[in-house]
Amino acid sequence: MDYREYDPAYPRVFEQLGQTIRSVVPGARVEHVGSTAVPGLGGRGTLDAVLLAEPHEQAAVVAALTSIGFAEVPYGAVRPALTATVDVDGRAYGALLYVLPAGHEYVRGWLAFRAFMRRHPEEIERYAAIKQAAIAAGHTAPWSYQQAKTPYLLELAQRIEREATAEEATDPSARSG
Repeated sequence: MDYREYDPAYPRVFEQLGQTIRSVVPGARVEHVGSTAVPGLGGRGTLDAVLLAEPHEQAAVVAALTSIGFAEVPYGAVRPALTATVDVDGRAYGALLYVLPAGHEYVRGWLAFRAFMRRHPEEIERYAAIKQAAIAAGHTAPWSYQQAKTPYLLELAQRIEREATAEEATDPSARSG
């Protein structure tokens, strides 16, 4: 694995992925998450997305997607997960699609990360440097790479939570639920 700079085609790749998903799961809500969802943030070059589906819907969603070429990922902490390749502008992009309920803690975290990073472009450079250092140190296997980023991500999660709490304190309409 190597570090790849942000590709301006990622939004088009995500749009194509969403169209493909909705061709067999009409009305599906798909969210672009992870580094490819943050303009300017590089990473491993795989587009991460989450299809929001309640547990009782997941088996049918997975079956529909595997019928058009998505492959199940048999390992990992987040399941169900599928992989696919998306062709845009003559280039093949890898995609990882999670199928989870909207209220899942990972979904909430991914969406909060995306929003925070988009609001704080100064964090993009910092996170990119951490990713590059992890790879340079030999953390190229998925688990090792994730573990190398974990201290930063835990600290970032605390800052995201503090920012959300401060927003709620100053703007009661910001409260959800």
